Order: sequence, then C-alpha cells, then structure tokens
Amino acid sequence: MASESLKAGKDVYVEKPISHTIGEGERVKKAAAGSKNLVQVGYQQRSWDHFIEARKVVQSGRLGKVTIILTSWYQIWLELPQKPTINESEIDWKAWLGSAPYRPVDPWRYTRWRWFWDYGGGHLTDLYSHWCDTLHWIFGLKQPNYAQAGGGRYIADFQD
Repeated sequence: MASESLKAGKDVYVEKPISHTIGEGERVKKAAAGSKNLVQVGYQQRSWDHFIEARKVVQSGRLGKVTIILTSWYQIWLELPQKPTINESEIDWKAWLGSAPYRPVDPWRYTRWRWFWDYGGGHLTDLYSHWCDTLHWIFGLKQPNYAQAGGGRYIADFQD
C-alpha cells in the first residue's frame, strides 16, 4: 500500500513494521527514493511525556555514562481460553490477508494475528521494536553495539 500511495503522489505514514519481508521493504525504499513524497514509520512512544522527559535526562548527562541498557516486553498471549468467534460476513478475508499466503478463514489468525509468522515477525519486529526505537532516540544511537536474545516455544505449540 505504501508503494502504491507513493506512485499516486501521496505522502505516507505507516505503523511499524513497514514491511513483512526485506523484499517488500526494498520496494518501498525504491518507491520513496523515486518520489518527492514523504514516508514516515510511526512509533508512538516518542510522543509520550515520560519518554520525552527520559530523553531530556539522558541528554543532559545527569545519569553519567550509561554502559548497559536492558529491556524486555512481556505480554499475556494466552488470555483466550476458548476459540474466539468472528462474523465472517463482516470480513474481507482476501484483503485482510494482503500479501500473506492464502489460508482459510481462521478466528485465531484473525484475532491473534501476532501469533503467526504469516502476519508479523514476532516480538522483535512487533512490540519489542518500540523499545529499540525509543532507546535509539533517547540515546542518539543508530544501532546497538551488541544484542542478545533467547526464546523458545514452551506453550503454544500450535503456532506456525
């Protein structure tokens, strides 16, 4: 949609992530480079007062030299004890799938899309990316010096 909007001469604001694949991202980048229009990827934390204040504190030097930053994002993913219900007649399933592979209508996929690789990149590209962006902004960083991650599938073994 971003590339098509640029072709139509529109400025583009998109929520993160800008794409599902590296190839999609490259196409948007190419479309933006060939356009006079703007593309902005949004992260709402930069607008929140407590993050703005944190940035001021860090940039003032009041904390001294910061040598390590630890972040995490935990969320209760399994709050739905039973299969959700949806009204299929109110959903344009093909449009909802977008560039994802075709699958039959599935209430779990529709209501808990974050569980499935077809629609997102897991915590790193979804919710956790907010923290990375916020820290880059607060500390004036372009990229981390080091990163460490761990994980596994311990409960929801039906996810793909």
